[in-house]
Amino acid sequence: MDLILRNANIHKYDGQVDIGIENGKFKEIKKEISEKGEEEIDLKGKLVTPPLVEIHVHMDAVLTSWRTKIQYDRDTFRRHRDMG
Repeated sequence: MDLILRNANIHKYDGQVDIGIENGKFKEIKKEISEKGEEEIDLKGKLVTPPLVEIHVHMDAVLTSWRTKIQYDRDTFRRHRDMG
């Protein structure tokens, strides 16, 4: 096995497990993997998650009728100034 992550916590697994990785993919997850990996990392109970996708979007343009923040702040300032 290329890499074995030892003593990992994974959601819905009871206690710590070892994770065997080969060719960049999870090959085995179980309480204890007996074989040795080319590389081993003791996670000491740290949480392991699947890869996360960041769905980062900017809603500021939609929320300000496609005006930039500077234009929005300037227009808001002018409205308040003209009201007083």
